[in-house]
Amino acid sequence: MSITKEKLYSLVKDIYERNVDAHKGFLKAAEMAKQKDIKLFFTQKAHHRGLFNDRLLSELKTAFNVPKMEGTLTETIQTPAWIDPNMFLDASEEAMLQESLRGDTAALKDYDNLLKHPNLPSNIRFIIKEQVTVIKLDRLKMDQLISFFK
Repeated sequence: MSITKEKLYSLVKDIYERNVDAHKGFLKAAEMAKQKDIKLFFTQKAHHRGLFNDRLLSELKTAFNVPKMEGTLTETIQTPAWIDPNMFLDASEEAMLQESLRGDTAALKDYDNLLKHPNLPSNIRFIIKEQVTVIKLDRLKMDQLISFFK
């Protein structure tokens, strides 16, 4: 099955936009967390997503000849978010970790779907695979942190 360059661009851009939202969610979770180790964990997740977003945006511009991208469309259209920043407003640390786990599970599904496309530019494929590895490691850490609440 062949996929058009425009559709592939749309899939990659969607992942970028969702990561921007996830970055905001992790920053909010870090702000709301009371325990130092959980605050540090969310701060690191936000940092990783920020770096990933910078690299992915750069590759999006290069691979698809996009001169400029600003903001996210997820604020104006109904795309399911991986991480809902508003969820953390009055949430317990365990609930924030559970939401992060849920969001990362959804992200991995989206990444796996994108990686199935043979026309995905190799630089973007590499970045996506790198992020999958980071998310999988984060999930192990989340499982450990969640186990402290049980």
